[in-house]
Amino acid sequence: MTPQQFRACVDQLRWPQWRLAEDLGVPQLKVRKWSAGVEAVPEVVAVWIRDLAGRIEAAYAQCPPPAVPRKASGRKPASAEAE
Repeated sequence: MTPQQFRACVDQLRWPQWRLAEDLGVPQLKVRKWSAGVEAVPEVVAVWIRDLAGRIEAAYAQCPPPAVPRKASGRKPASAEAE
């Protein structure tokens, strides 16, 4: 897994690096090294994170987040204030 692929998977999961490090039980520095390409991502991690990111992508495709209506500001439109 390239550093770019690793970062893309982490981005897909919407995880900060500290959370991934915590979940894997490794120091955050290790995750930063994988992300920067200083160290190779272990194959077991590459397989796991690629699979997990793929599942998240599929879940979003089947069940996208809802459109949440914006809360009204309570202000009159600018054209109404000018009157």
